[in-house]
Amino acid sequence: MDEIYVCPNFLPNYYSSRPGSEDLSITEFYSILHRTVLLGDPGGGKSTFSQKLCYDLATQYEKRLLADRQVTPFLVILRDYASQKQQEPCSILEFINDNIKANYQITSFPSDAVEYLLLNGRAVVIFDGLDELTNTSDRQKIRDDVESFANLYSSVPILITSREVGYKEAPLNEERFNTFSLGYFNEEQVKEYTEKWFKVTTDETEEKRSKKVEAFLNESKGVPDLQKNPLMLGLMCNIYRGEGYIPRNRPDVYEKCADMLFERWDKRRDIKLPSPIQNIQSQIKFTIMYLANWIYSNQSLQGGVIEQKLITKAIEKQGNLLDFAVRCLEFIVPSPRVTKKITKATIDYCITWGCLEKSDNNQYVTPKKLLDNLSQSDEENISSIIDKSKLVLIDCINNNDDYKKILALEILAYPYPKLLFEQITFEEIDLSCQKSLLELLKKHITTSTYRYIMDKTISKNKTHS
Repeated sequence: MDEIYVCPNFLPNYYSSRPGSEDLSITEFYSILHRTVLLGDPGGGKSTFSQKLCYDLATQYEKRLLADRQVTPFLVILRDYASQKQQEPCSILEFINDNIKANYQITSFPSDAVEYLLLNGRAVVIFDGLDELTNTSDRQKIRDDVESFANLYSSVPILITSREVGYKEAPLNEERFNTFSLGYFNEEQVKEYTEKWFKVTTDETEEKRSKKVEAFLNESKGVPDLQKNPLMLGLMCNIYRGEGYIPRNRPDVYEKCADMLFERWDKRRDIKLPSPIQNIQSQIKFTIMYLANWIYSNQSLQGGVIEQKLITKAIEKQGNLLDFAVRCLEFIVPSPRVTKKITKATIDYCITWGCLEKSDNNQYVTPKKLLDNLSQSDEENISSIIDKSKLVLIDCINNNDDYKKILALEILAYPYPKLLFEQITFEEIDLSCQKSLLELLKKHITTSTYRYIMDKTISKNKTHS
């Protein structure tokens, strides 16, 4: 790691209770780290620094790098912790123990070993990626877990990383946690990183490599803000190695970086895409372009957009993205959470637009089109998608206005060419909605919907009401 890593400086942040405004080096930061939040921009190096801290403490244990203490590092990826907790409630300590077993293939070790280190202040815990919990309430819950953990193990140094955008919605206790920001690369750090990058990735003589580094630094001066960001600097180095030049204007640089990520990154590492992804690859690129333009042209979105909103916007783009969304399900079905989100966004789109509005490509989005797309999914996945769709449609009936209730019921009852959805029972409808739904059905009902309903429990309840 030391062959390539260049650490930015650390800046006391305005959230911080620590006095002073001088930048700190990595050594100085290590010396004062106790209860600390580290904020930074996307690609600024937060996660990389978390790994660097773990690496230094593990390989230089005897040097007492962290405030002159010998400590064992434990890295907790917060999105993974939140996901595991959602599936089966667990504590942070239990999550750490589970990860030790899974990541290091240790099937038997003292069950209280980690807790012993924590209770005696012989560990440091790094919580990486608080910002990756895009739902604010989820982020606040995990924040509360971290603070409870800090209270329980009062002598344990703790570091939490997050993007600065959105942090104020779920900040750590300012009286107990000092807050710092990762600074941008300065000119010396840009040069150091570039020299290390070309030394590690190219097999050239020192003289030839030095000329290449000098040429790269001169050509990339046209985009100094990209130079200062570690991720973008690395991408530009990669572009320069492949193309032999850096584009002169900013849009071309962005295009090259995007092309590197979309078209070449995985191919160069010989990562084979699953066939369903290959089938929709062209749509993915244009969808991302559409989303990027939407975010770029709306100042309020540039701080970050939650996952559900991105999915909904992508599907909203045009009617054939219903097909795109459903085909996505072919390879992400193993994740029930993501399956439900894309299915929900797809159906919400149909319901919101009344299944009648023309889309951008002049196609009508009808119940039949939605069901066409659902039925074209892989045979092994279709039941999972249909099950999720049914739950979403029932939720639409329970929680929407009258018009949307009827539309949701129309989709459930659509004869395509046979019914895709099992008939719902009246018990699946909220009690508060049952009477109003029956009244609606007297006024708005199609033949197919009538047959769908009358064959089952709804008709029985209707006669009793």
